[in-house]
Amino acid sequence: MNGKAIASLILGIASFFISWFGFLTAVVGIVLGLMARREIGSGAKEPE
Repeated sequence: MNGKAIASLILGIASFFISWFGFLTAVVGIVLGLMARREIGSGAKEPE
């Protein structure tokens, strides 16, 4: 499981419910999602 992907999902959902920081959480979620997608696509393994 990729922690960045999970954090991106949580922040994306939270951005709908948090009105005053919704934009900030959405931007951070997008950045984490892109980073996770790059890691998953390259086949990088998580350290155990």
